[in-house]
Amino acid sequence: MAKVPLDAQQMELAVKTARALQAASAAVLKDEKHASDEIQRQFYAKVKPELILSALDTLSPGVKGNGAMSESGIVELLKFATESGEPLSKTLDPKPGPHAFWTNHMVEAASR
Repeated sequence: MAKVPLDAQQMELAVKTARALQAASAAVLKDEKHASDEIQRQFYAKVKPELILSALDTLSPGVKGNGAMSESGIVELLKFATESGEPLSKTLDPKPGPHAFWTNHMVEAASR
């Protein structure tokens, strides 16, 4: 999430952050078992490894595509926000376009 417009320094930081998240996502997708073991070791020692691995498997489709959003993903995000009790100050249109409230510009820049 970022409020636009971003100045050059903010954009550089956003792209670096997106690259770091893309690298972490790729590492998880490459070896979910290793990622699961590390998550358990570092953060959740009392949780069964199978449960963490199952969670990663369930979440993995969400990190494919280098973090790019889609119209259907935005629809689900807005639905989740509403169902979670977060009132929107105005109705947001999930369609992409030049006046959309969301963009893949930063994740696309990070993928270059």
